[in-house]
Amino acid sequence: MSRTIAASARGAGLSTALMNDIIVARDHTVYAATTMGFVISRDRGRTWEYMRGQDWGEKVKRRVGGPPAGFVMPTKEQLAALPLEDYLTCLAEDAAGRIWVGTRQHGYEVYDPKSGKWDAGDAKGAGREGNDVWAMLPGDRTNGTGGDEGWVGLYSGGLGSGAGKMPAGRMKSGGALASG
Repeated sequence: MSRTIAASARGAGLSTALMNDIIVARDHTVYAATTMGFVISRDRGRTWEYMRGQDWGEKVKRRVGGPPAGFVMPTKEQLAALPLEDYLTCLAEDAAGRIWVGTRQHGYEVYDPKSGKWDAGDAKGAGREGNDVWAMLPGDRTNGTGGDEGWVGLYSGGLGSGAGKMPAGRMKSGGALASG
């Protein structure tokens, strides 16, 4: 049996059965955080699109039996269009309709459905202790007051609020959070 190992794909099936979180956005798009990337359905689950993480190519190289014949490592440019990592932990939609995505090792990042782009914001710094985000509640920055800056639940760092410590649209993670 031959299996294609792709960075992204679209079709009737899911990339994995291991779901860590799932949300239905206000526009009825379904998003799922999995152990193998980010999954989207714009037609209420009839078809799915998925994106592997930036660590996907290295995982293929290290897999048992090695990479499949003809496998070509993705370029830096190709990887930059993907989520920070494969193992996604949680999801939340903010007031602007962006999807906040928690990761196991790289903090969080924000997916903009309108542009299809990812913004890692202040979450860069892979491997920092406390970058394992397992719950998020984005703040409401649409009212211009800057008062509600959101919350992040960290596996090893407790609960933190970014109030007063982050620019609009970004939630700091790891050591930058005020943790309890």
